[in-house]
Amino acid sequence: MRTRIWDRIGSVSWAAYLALLVAAYAVLPKPMVGDTTNVAGILAYFGAHQGLIRAYAALGGLGNLFLLIFVAHLAGRLRGGRGAPDFSLLALASGAGVVLFEFAIIGTQLALAIAAAAATAGAGILGMLFSSLVVAGMFLLGLYFAAVGAAILASGVFPTWFGWTSYAAAVLEITIAVLVTVGVARVGLVSLLLAIVWIAGAGILSTRLERRLSLQSSVAAPA
Repeated sequence: MRTRIWDRIGSVSWAAYLALLVAAYAVLPKPMVGDTTNVAGILAYFGAHQGLIRAYAALGGLGNLFLLIFVAHLAGRLRGGRGAPDFSLLALASGAGVVLFEFAIIGTQLALAIAAAAATAGAGILGMLFSSLVVAGMFLLGLYFAAVGAAILASGVFPTWFGWTSYAAAVLEITIAVLVTVGVARVGLVSLLLAIVWIAGAGILSTRLERRLSLQSSVAAPA
């Protein structure tokens, strides 16, 4: 019973994550800093909006907990297919890494806002750290997409087309990360939109799978 409850929570946790993600970005004052290599602009932005950054961090941190639940649930389902334990473990590890980086980015943003508002000497270092974490997180997200795509094709748990779609998302995400690295910062927004669309797609498939398994379980149960 507890396993079924966990599976149901895990299969819909993506929706809570996306809702909190959208709410978190809605809180941030616009326009946001587009160029992650512009440390002076980053310091000015975060220093001027310390209170809203705190609200963003709270919403984002809570959302990341739901994302971690979904990552674990998805990896568990992929491991239960025809047989792709290595790929599912890679998906779990890279997905957990993505969440860890998200927590690190949020923590750096919060520290950056406090340091910039107080004109602390180390604020510039935090600004550079924030930029580095954002780009590294994009590369890791690309690895996660690829790992999930490989696990889907090996396990057959989800439709084959979503496995190939995940591969395409991986290539696009890594391309975006490279472009951001060389200074084309504005494409970073595409990374956010790509993540939202991919998670929504994976989440819908996961929810449908859980409902189907639950129905099969109830039919197979003795009267």
